[in-house]
Amino acid sequence: MSYNQQYLVAAQMGHQQVQVQQHAVAEIAHQQAVTAQLELAAAQDRASQAAQLELAAGQPANTNALAIRRPFDPRAHDLDAHFRLTRFADLKG
Repeated sequence: MSYNQQYLVAAQMGHQQVQVQQHAVAEIAHQQAVTAQLELAAAQDRASQAAQLELAAGQPANTNALAIRRPFDPRAHDLDAHFRLTRFADLKG
């Protein structure tokens, strides 16, 4: 084997090692992405199960959404029962 052939063989082996390393890095990145997706799916499943348990127990899943829909009750704010909000949206400035 001549000197040039030895140089070419060494270069080819180095190139193969780089390819193997790149493949290993790509495989690790793929495994991390799959793990992240599985963890996200598991978290979503847990949230869904928690919401279903709350609904089954008779508790609303989002109490803020229900509070927005509740009509204004003046007695809840220590006001007269006949108190009405009028012109509360008018610009005053």
